[in-house]
Amino acid sequence: MTISADMKNWLVKHGYADSGLDRSDDNLWVDAVEKAASEAVDFAHMLRDDDVELVERKTAAEQVFGSVRLKKASERYSHKKSVALHKTTGLPVTDERGRQVETTSQKELALCGAFMKSIAVKSGVSEASLDEHDKELLHELYTDHKWAGKIGNEYVSELDGSRVKSLLDDSASGGLELVPIVFDEAIVQTPLLFSEVLPYVDLREVSRGSRVEGASIANVEATFGTPEGTAITPFDTADMVSALDTDIERCTASCEVGRDMLADSPAAVGSLIVEGIGMSMLNKLDTVIAMGNGTTEPLGLSVASGLTDIGNPAGGAGAAIAIVDLEEMLFSVGKEVRQKAWNCSYVCNDTWYQRARSIAVGAADQRLVFGMNVEDYTIFGRKVCIVNALPNNEAYFGALKRYRLYRRQGQSVRITTEGRELALKNHALYVVTMRVGGRPVQADAWSYSDNFQA
Repeated sequence: MTISADMKNWLVKHGYADSGLDRSDDNLWVDAVEKAASEAVDFAHMLRDDDVELVERKTAAEQVFGSVRLKKASERYSHKKSVALHKTTGLPVTDERGRQVETTSQKELALCGAFMKSIAVKSGVSEASLDEHDKELLHELYTDHKWAGKIGNEYVSELDGSRVKSLLDDSASGGLELVPIVFDEAIVQTPLLFSEVLPYVDLREVSRGSRVEGASIANVEATFGTPEGTAITPFDTADMVSALDTDIERCTASCEVGRDMLADSPAAVGSLIVEGIGMSMLNKLDTVIAMGNGTTEPLGLSVASGLTDIGNPAGGAGAAIAIVDLEEMLFSVGKEVRQKAWNCSYVCNDTWYQRARSIAVGAADQRLVFGMNVEDYTIFGRKVCIVNALPNNEAYFGALKRYRLYRRQGQSVRITTEGRELALKNHALYVVTMRVGGRPVQADAWSYSDNFQA
């Protein structure tokens, strides 16, 4: 509650508050306001009609009490946000809408925590409970925030919170697959800021459907030197347009929490669960971009067809990495693709990178060809992205912006306490399902070899 200076003066003048009360702390004045309001109600009950007319003529409530506004539950938390920076590059990253990712505020974590606690209560977790503050935060999510997810068989990207409560209470409607957009964005923030590959691919939003239908169009060729009077050879458009379709698959992450923790403050609950699920998503998304099977996962680089294979390394199959191999990988990708905006990078595991950076100037000169700062994760000035799920003998170079990853806004969230292990540990398991699909959109933007030293 915000209490105006005029109201405080009135309370002191009429004996409801002491003149020495701290005027900078409105919370100290609440009891005085409540006492004055209570007596005002009693006084109103005793008024005759002609008394009412006199009071209305003499005073106005706003003149006496000033402007009064009840604070929202979320206003006790900090709402400060700033542009978030990637943990490795120190640069801003963008989400699927092209917006710079911002840090999650304490207020947003509290709202997420209240939402996660409500799921636990709805699922019958006995340790979980919603106090008055939690309920006020939930009410704010329903009245002031947009939601996203699945209603029946239809996906919605921005649903007014006013429509959500009844859907969540109706199990037949599929409302349990609706989440506040503030939660959806908080979950994605951690992978974007900490992953090696995800921030640099072409991330797109999908509002609905389980399949994205696209197309690849070949370049049209121009011809010089055609003599006057000579028929122009028409450009053959056969196979000029080819299908580039992508299925949207389910990506599931989980976070195990102590059941007693569910009675904690909403900000603490939100912080723990958002970070835990975000870190789980991080590892999964980087891995499927590199080596997804294309059936139940996005199509990864290691499974995609048409990439340029440089064959065996210079020393033969299974040989150690040589400078010429690294050069061949880089120059096997066309100059028009190797532009800064397309995030050309090497993708490999940490062992492959360590071997590449260990190449010495010569047998008698143990200085390293690429310099002694081996933890800058660059080769030939190009970024190196680490995906440790890749085998030691396999590495890629190419334009990460020519890998397209689709993400459908909205997630499904559930909690379970079933199973012997969870029961013995007194834990609960939150399971969040995100829907993503992806594939390389330009095969010749990538080169690779899977014949290096194992």
